[in-house]
Amino acid sequence: MNRYLLASHLLSYPTEELISELEPTSPLTVWLKEQDIFTVQEHYVEVFDRSVRCSLYLFEHIHAESKERGKALISLREMYTKEGCTLGTKELPDYLPLFLEFLSMVSEEKALEFLENVSHILSRIASTLKKRGSPYHEIIASLVVGSPEEIEEKPEPDIDKIWEEEPVQFNSKGCGT
Repeated sequence: MNRYLLASHLLSYPTEELISELEPTSPLTVWLKEQDIFTVQEHYVEVFDRSVRCSLYLFEHIHAESKERGKALISLREMYTKEGCTLGTKELPDYLPLFLEFLSMVSEEKALEFLENVSHILSRIASTLKKRGSPYHEIIASLVVGSPEEIEEKPEPDIDKIWEEEPVQFNSKGCGT
């Protein structure tokens, strides 16, 4: 099986069928085989669905919920079509497992070129997963093109600080003065 297609399957929502077909050849696949399905699914949801920093939607890391994300999604869908890939899913085109499935259909040279464009995102996701002790970090780290030193690390904003409410201050002279 193509490495991109395998990575796509490993990063998709885990099912008993998927796990039963895996060979325990890496720490991730060993972990998946050793856990019960509910533990694996709970971990998957916790790290990928409840964490913005580990989101599998690539453009969420760049554009968040801005209208620029919509434009980028359209461009990505057009790129898939240009390369002869018809999306047969309702999933957004920036969903990493879908992107990896697309990479499995193009030449290795093109796949590496496309991966290079998102390596800074993949590197940050892998780093966050590793810090959280998730076995999924290895599969994402294996997709990073270039060494970690070559990938520009941008400091992530402190989300808690951004959403922290400023204290209300009252004018000592009273309201409306």
